[in-house]
Amino acid sequence: PFSRAGVALVSRCDRGLPGLRSCPPQEDAVGAATEVFMVEEGGAGKRLDQFLASQVPDQSRSYLGSLCTGGCVWRPTDGRVLKKSHRVRAAEEVAVRFQVNDELALAPEALDLDILFEDESMLVVNKKPGMVVHPAPGHWNGTLVNALLHHLGPAGGRLGQDSGTLRPGIVHRLDKGTSGAIVVAKTPEAQAALADAFRERKVLKTYLAVCIGALPDTADGLCFDGPIGRDPLNRLRMAVVPDGRASLSRALTVGSDGRLSLVRVDIETGRTHQIRVHLSHAHHPVLGDDLYGFKDWNQRALRSNRRIARPLLHAAKLVIPKDTVPTLQKDLVVEADPPEDFHGVASSILGVPLDVGAVLGELHDASAPAGKPLHSAPSSVLQPHSLAAELTFDGEASRLAHENQSSGHEAQDDDDDDDTALPRGLADTDDWFS
Repeated sequence: PFSRAGVALVSRCDRGLPGLRSCPPQEDAVGAATEVFMVEEGGAGKRLDQFLASQVPDQSRSYLGSLCTGGCVWRPTDGRVLKKSHRVRAAEEVAVRFQVNDELALAPEALDLDILFEDESMLVVNKKPGMVVHPAPGHWNGTLVNALLHHLGPAGGRLGQDSGTLRPGIVHRLDKGTSGAIVVAKTPEAQAALADAFRERKVLKTYLAVCIGALPDTADGLCFDGPIGRDPLNRLRMAVVPDGRASLSRALTVGSDGRLSLVRVDIETGRTHQIRVHLSHAHHPVLGDDLYGFKDWNQRALRSNRRIARPLLHAAKLVIPKDTVPTLQKDLVVEADPPEDFHGVASSILGVPLDVGAVLGELHDASAPAGKPLHSAPSSVLQPHSLAAELTFDGEASRLAHENQSSGHEAQDDDDDDDTALPRGLADTDDWFS
């Protein structure tokens, strides 16, 4: 239902550089395959290759210059490919797509993988929080890609060589701090087919999140459709902005104690940080989210017995349609159990041990009407605890807390429902972490 609004395509250079392929056309200048750097005042006036060397000190200036020559460096705002002699300006954004060559190679690494499903075409992994999906500045090894190449053995070497990028086998991404189910292709053909399925939104994705406060109580859940783009006040963040890309998330409260809520979120689009942005925009950010969350809550979560040090967001379920790849003769439904930190907090909210199967409910119903959740779940699972009535997270309390976000920016939308004070206990209670 949504068009792929993005930055104009940029051309690729056809010069044959030794060991470096020309960059493919860019469909989305801030997409998963790129890194975007912002020019600060101190960097203004530098040559582009010199600026990139200051941002990526563990790669040589000659390698970075070859990326410029190969058409792999451009300006996201207008899609213009930048030459290495370009003088960067303050507040200018520079997007880079890193390519494999003789200097930057992918190395197999023997890392533990929690494999949920595997056949000849693909595997589904329950990614641990803290693992980066593919190599990028600051994380050139220890990634899911490195683990994949080791797991596949000789076939992994062929996959990496055929790809020529730092993302062989990768068809979608999870943020570093997000845990859960992620699909990885084992062949170039499977990677292309699976990427098409994700792009065409044929793959159904369900997340679980622990967010701050109690979302409005509606039987059908909530529909978040705010368009998402770069935050004009902080280009490292995404935000709901008028000229953003169409985005749709559907959230249903599984349980709440009035201070924290466990919510199930189905996403129809896959924008960068989509769930985190939508929940933050609604003044109910994900607990532990340093980029979009509430600083005081995150600090208390970190100091607690559970040591929450990442956003409590978990990719819980994937449904991949049959025949997406030849080896799938029926719909593939994969559920991923959350790690201990998530499970502990979620169980505390519910008052009983988290039962992921009950929370996820029945198989996705792709024909569910707009604005309603894509799942059904037992009514007993959806009943919030009695504390929710006593400690509701009202509009003004949300606004006050939002102003204390770690980003330091005010909310994107104003909330003048009432001027009720922050409920007693929100600022001085850590019981729910233990």
